[in-house]
Amino acid sequence: MCSGKTEPENSREATTAILSDDQKRAKAEGKRKKKEKQKRRREKQKSKGKQGKRNTPRPVRLEKARAWVAKFEGNDIIRAYRKHFDVSPECAFEELKMPDVAMTEEYISQFLRSQENRMMQEKTRN
Repeated sequence: MCSGKTEPENSREATTAILSDDQKRAKAEGKRKKKEKQKRRREKQKSKGKQGKRNTPRPVRLEKARAWVAKFEGNDIIRAYRKHFDVSPECAFEELKMPDVAMTEEYISQFLRSQENRMMQEKTRN
């Protein structure tokens, strides 16, 4: 009697003890399945590569861009923005026309000229 464990007095208590063990197993099984599902989702996103990044909606990207521009320290803001948010150069230029982004007229004209040259090169290739 001094073993420290008490035996269930009736069959109802025994059934309750078994159910709680089953419930624990079911809960552990659910957690395991959830982790496996998360792992598969991560692997699927990795296989996409950069394609997974391209789905950021424009309004969300613009909100994030304001914070990013405030921290930016560099020369070629369009190129850095394009690489950071994985957008086209034209899209980066349009989105960086915010009033708090400082771009010189020379930088803007240089960008537009390079875009024209790129378009001309594409036409000659085709």
